[in-house]
Amino acid sequence: MSAWNLGVELNCDLLETMAEQVTGLSPEVYSTPNELVGSVGVGSHVRHCMDFYGAFLAGAAQGRVDYDARTRQLELEQDPSEAGKVLAQLPPRLRALAPLEAMVVRLDAVDDDPVHWSPTSGVRELRFLAAHTVHHAAMIAMLLRLAGVEIPTDFGIAPSTLLHWKDAQARA
Repeated sequence: MSAWNLGVELNCDLLETMAEQVTGLSPEVYSTPNELVGSVGVGSHVRHCMDFYGAFLAGAAQGRVDYDARTRQLELEQDPSEAGKVLAQLPPRLRALAPLEAMVVRLDAVDDDPVHWSPTSGVRELRFLAAHTVHHAAMIAMLLRLAGVEIPTDFGIAPSTLLHWKDAQARA
């Protein structure tokens, strides 16, 4: 399987797993922050991840992805059912993309100066999206556990860590 296809499938798996975890949560568990870990709840992390995928999908065909121009649909932070629907729409859209080669991205720019656009590749951006999603899934996992919600032990764990654990277990 090509690096592009591997990256697409990894991201699709992460999004599908996230959708499984949030669909069916009560709006209270989904949207209420836990004061022990900060001022945002599960929904804020989910919406933030969706924003990044939305920005990637919006600019990928033109080879120009502006992560700073995210839509920030704040209502998705409140409604786990609606968030699950939006999450479910992302994997088919990723799978429909043709492999992308050279492109440019913008992230955390302070203005529209062209110097803030960085050269990259489609595969690199898929890796970024996966790492970013795992990072937020780890925070989601912590928030859900603190709320007493049972979740799979591998949710929010990096694929490389899961592989390491599997290899270590096989050697033991």
